[in-house]
Amino acid sequence: MPFCPNPECPHVRKHGRAAAFVDGVAICTDCGSQLTEEEMFLEKEKKSGLSDLQKRIFYTLCMLAIFRMLAHIPAPGIYGEALDRFLADRGGAFLWADIFGLQRMTVFALGLMPYITASVAVEIIALFIRPFKSWRKSGYHGRVKLRQTALVLTLVLATAQGYGIAHGLAGMGDGRFVYDSGMGYRLFLVLTLATGTFILIGIADKITRKGIGHGISIIILASSAAGVLSGLSKLINMNDRHILHESPFEYVFLAAIISALLIAIIVIMERTSKRIGVKYEDGMSSSLSLKLTTAGIVPAEWAGFLIFMPTTIMGFINVGPLQEFARFLSPGTSTYSIIYALVIFFLYILFTSSFYRPKDMLSLLQHKGATLAVPIGKDPESYMDHILEIMAFVGAAYLCLLFFIPEILIRLGFPIFLGGMGLITTVAIVLDVLEEFRIRRNTNGMTKVMEFHEAYEAGLFKGILEQRGIPCILRGYYHRSLLYFFGPYIEISVLVPSDKCAEASELFERYIA
Repeated sequence: MPFCPNPECPHVRKHGRAAAFVDGVAICTDCGSQLTEEEMFLEKEKKSGLSDLQKRIFYTLCMLAIFRMLAHIPAPGIYGEALDRFLADRGGAFLWADIFGLQRMTVFALGLMPYITASVAVEIIALFIRPFKSWRKSGYHGRVKLRQTALVLTLVLATAQGYGIAHGLAGMGDGRFVYDSGMGYRLFLVLTLATGTFILIGIADKITRKGIGHGISIIILASSAAGVLSGLSKLINMNDRHILHESPFEYVFLAAIISALLIAIIVIMERTSKRIGVKYEDGMSSSLSLKLTTAGIVPAEWAGFLIFMPTTIMGFINVGPLQEFARFLSPGTSTYSIIYALVIFFLYILFTSSFYRPKDMLSLLQHKGATLAVPIGKDPESYMDHILEIMAFVGAAYLCLLFFIPEILIRLGFPIFLGGMGLITTVAIVLDVLEEFRIRRNTNGMTKVMEFHEAYEAGLFKGILEQRGIPCILRGYYHRSLLYFFGPYIEISVLVPSDKCAEASELFERYIA
């Protein structure tokens, strides 16, 4: 829902709050200002005495508290204790409902996965099928249509997944986990689970608009924190030690040191970028920022999938050589680790060439009459290709390191509660939130003026704004950069001080659009 950012708007003077419009409207009918997707709190601030930042932090905490309370409501019609015992006896092997670190079947069992899956599917479709392809290139109005399509697909997926869970519960344990295994109950459970997903989407959207940080990222962060606290509580109450027969507090201390070292490595790698100077015809200068971790964590996710799927299939085929080969590549073996690392390197290079295309980046600059500052005698495209090749090898080695170290420590018995990929994601979200906190602390209200899907475009625009002395927030920059093409539900939003909206929009039209 877009809002009017003008504090002098007649609607603000009359009602004390920003005017809200339906999706698709771009201009305020009261004052003619360009609408943004973020509501302003300036008039409310004067009444409450709270700054914009304080109000947003408080709002975010309230939304998270509501989320955590709702996340403990059990799904209706289920014998919770019996199901908990059944899952616990099997080590959580059937915990499809354990999306948010909960050990029970709740109304949020589906979590945000239907929405995330739908968003990725729509993004893929938009590359090949019209009119989705034209929507993807038509700015704000196109993004609204794509999001509406993703929400419809979310409903379809949530209904299908919810029915799968309802059917599975009704048939599991001869129906002893549910009060009623009939069709009426199944449809009611489907409705409940689908509603839970849309409640989560609504909470995430509210946090994005009125809180601090990207809503989905904040919910993921809160869920990770809940999982760590749960694991820490279990550790303190443990009696059986795997490697050292010492106090659990010594385990916690060792885990804290190891985690701090890993986090330090992640922060350094995620914040490091190669900046190549850019010069425009009118004298404006900026820089093209190429993140060192060029392909994010996508290669590690795909590597596991590409190895796991064929070996799993071969394991079910009753043919001696195939089953032997499946055991040869099973997790925990040295062969698996070597092949996994090789696949990560291959995919990292492949995805880097897909996400960062020098020809497209140079075309973007040349369209606006800009030139790239490269060493004398070097071809710009070849120079960028060479830089990206080096960065891809460094990024792949970093990804392997962050995957294998936590895995090894967990097998040795150290209490590491987040895997390497989970730790990278958590740190990236925290970096986004800290960056937004730092900027908002020194301004009196920020307004969203633009959003990007490509990290290098967002970095280029940020450099231009900073050249003009306009502070800005790239909300979701680090988290989106981890996922790239497979994280379209996390856009990179550009927020600037409310009184700089017009100037920032003009700079975008002149140097980027």
